[in-house]
Parts: sequence; structure tokens; C-alpha cells
Amino acid sequence: MQVKRADRSVRRVEDLGGDDLAKNAAAIKAIATGDPRYMRQVELDGAVADLQADADAHFAAARSRERELGALTTAIPGHQQAIAALSAAVPAVEAHLAAEGFSMTIAGQTFTKRPEASKALVHHLRETYGHLKGAGLDKVVTVATKGGLEIEVRRSMADAALYVGAKGLPLSTRVIPQEDMYVSVRANTTMTEEEREGAFGHLASGIMSRVERMVAEVPDKLDSRTWQLDTATARLEELQKQSSEDFPRSAELKSMYAELYDLQRQLREEENSPEAIARRAELQERLEYKGREPGWSLMLNATPALVEQLECVDADEVRAIMARREAEAAMERSRLAAMAESATVSDASTEQDPAPVAAEQETPESGNVDSDIAEAAESSPEPGSPLPEVPLTVSDLAHPTSIRDMLNRRRSSPDRPNPTRPPTDPSAERDHGREL
Repeated sequence: MQVKRADRSVRRVEDLGGDDLAKNAAAIKAIATGDPRYMRQVELDGAVADLQADADAHFAAARSRERELGALTTAIPGHQQAIAALSAAVPAVEAHLAAEGFSMTIAGQTFTKRPEASKALVHHLRETYGHLKGAGLDKVVTVATKGGLEIEVRRSMADAALYVGAKGLPLSTRVIPQEDMYVSVRANTTMTEEEREGAFGHLASGIMSRVERMVAEVPDKLDSRTWQLDTATARLEELQKQSSEDFPRSAELKSMYAELYDLQRQLREEENSPEAIARRAELQERLEYKGREPGWSLMLNATPALVEQLECVDADEVRAIMARREAEAAMERSRLAAMAESATVSDASTEQDPAPVAAEQETPESGNVDSDIAEAAESSPEPGSPLPEVPLTVSDLAHPTSIRDMLNRRRSSPDRPNPTRPPTDPSAERDHGREL
């Protein structure tokens, strides 16, 4: 709304959504951690926001007062000059309006009949329009005198029109476009001479009415300017009585800002401390231990968009994927633990009886080498045959991109059925859980 009104006094715009979200997050963190400092941070955020809003309103009012003082100081002399000019013109205008009959001077010739004066005025305006071509608004020409007022015109270079006003008086300017000074070409070609003369008389009477209304508004304009001067003077006196003071709670606001900044600094330092980093590392290890990723709980209640992205049937299938990944991670942990235990036992036995190890390290005989090579050749896969799958490890199952990798593997699998297409074999059934 301030933008639409061009109100430059407002320097801050309240965020309708961001602050509430940040406050809620801080409050949830305070409740979850049990640390009163987070709750204090939430309280300070709210108190600082309210107090800052009061300070902004105070400074906006002060700036508005300064601008209004400057505008009134400039406007009052203008009102006084306008009142002086209008006061000098009002007696002659009122006498002219009260007199009987018509009187107007156009190009030095006085007319006592309105129809003749109207036509003469239009002809003079046409000539003046041509003379003022390219002159701009700085060039002024007096075309008539009525009620003691000199009627002057200007021509704009931006549009094809004449601007009519009263010399030296703050009256509303009348705009007369060029087409209003001529009868339309279509009507002119279809009319008789008598009809064209009547149309031109009607056109001229309308232009004369604009000039007459401008002259008649002089007394009303004087009353309006007098009221504006009185109002501006009273408002100026009222503003001058008001003292320009600083925000009374500025010290309190400054203290709150200092406490808030210090509290935020402490919390940031603790979040980046070695202890906090170690806790986050432990959390990551626990997640990897169970084959989970950050945000894994969202997978337990998958949204339709996530279900579609994973190309699953429903949320139950996504939850089944999570359960299967956790079970696979547990199995892999057991396998790795058994391998580690076997390696430990082997190392212990090697330390106790090093002779067999030394014997195994001796150079094999040529016959044994040939038999080993033949055995390895028989066990190697044929060229072009698919390589055996390597079982996933715990780190593979718990890697943050494992869900994305799983999705890519499903998409790149040539045997994966497309849910959007019917299977080629009508008896084939799609088992998404078996694919994963």
C-alpha cells in the first residue's frame, strides 16, 4: 500500500511469512534441546521486532513532519500571491457578470453579440494555432479580453492542442484540441451551406462557453485559495509547536539488540565447536549404522510427489523399501563383523605359528603355477557375459545419494517394467518390491 501511495516515510516492510517460520523453528529447537537460551532468543526476536516497529513509526512521523513543514513553508507564499491577484480581478469580473448584455474584445475588436464573437474567437484561435507552431509552451499570445481578464493561449509541441488561460491568475487551464476548432470532414462534405454554417456556430458556441466558465470561476477560486491559506497557516503553527525528539526507548532497543547479537554469537560458536561437530558426526554414524539418510523420517509418510518420483505404487511400498534397506544394512553389518572377527583370529594364529605362513610365501613349483593358471582361465567369465553383481556395503546403503542411485538403477534396468505401459506378457505381474 505504501508503494501505491508513494509513501517514502516507510523504510521497513514486515515479512508476512519468514519471521513466523523462523520464530517457530527457534521455539521448536528450544523445546527439543531444553536450552533456555533458544527460548530467550525467541523472546528477544519478538520484543526487538515490536520495539523496532515503534521506532520506525516514530522516525517516519518525524520525517513526515519535516517534509510537511517544508511544503507548507513553500505553499503559503504562493497562496498569498494568488489571493492578491484574484482579489484585484474579482471586482471587474463581478461587475461584468452582473451587467446586462454581452461584451468581449477579440484581436482589438469589441463584439456585443455572442454568436459573432464566438465565430471570431474560433477564427482567431485557428490563426494563432498556426503562428505558434514549434514555439512551445513558453510562447504566449493574448487572443481576447473579457471581464477585465486577458485571455492568453499556448501551443504544446507534444500534442495538437491550445492551452487557454487567464493572464496572471491561477485559474484552471482549458485545453482545446485542434479537431475541436473544425467541423468534421465527413459532416462537412455531406452538409449544405446552411447546415455547415449552423454546425460551425454550434462549435464556436461550445468554445466560447469554455472561456466564459473560466472567467466566472474567479470569485470561487478566491474563496478556495483563502481557505487553503488559512488551513496551511493553522497547520504550520501546529507543526511548529511540536518538538522534534528522539525515540524515547532507543536505549532499551539498543540494549536488546546487543543482547540478541551476543546470544546469537554464542549459539553460533557452540554449533561450530568441536563438540557440536563431533555430535553431528556421531549422528551421521548412527544413521549409516541403520542404513538411513538425513530426513529419513519423511520416507515413512511419503507424499504423492515422492511416491511418483520413486516410481512406487503407494506410500506403503516406500515404507517397505525403508524397512528392507534397514534389514540389508543389518545383514551387511553382521557380515562385516564376521569378516573382521575372522581376520582377527587369523592374525592371532599367524603370530602364534609363523612357519606355515613362511612356507606359503615360498615360490610355487612350475607345475602348480600351470594348474593355477588353467583353473583361473576356467573360472573367468566369457567375453560379453554380464559381470556378477557386487553386494552392497553398509556405506552404499547409507550413502546420502543411495535413494537417487536406487531410482537411477531402476530406470536404467532393461528388465524393469514401465508402470505407464501394459506388460508385453499379459500373465506377467509387476512386483515393485522384488525389483528393489
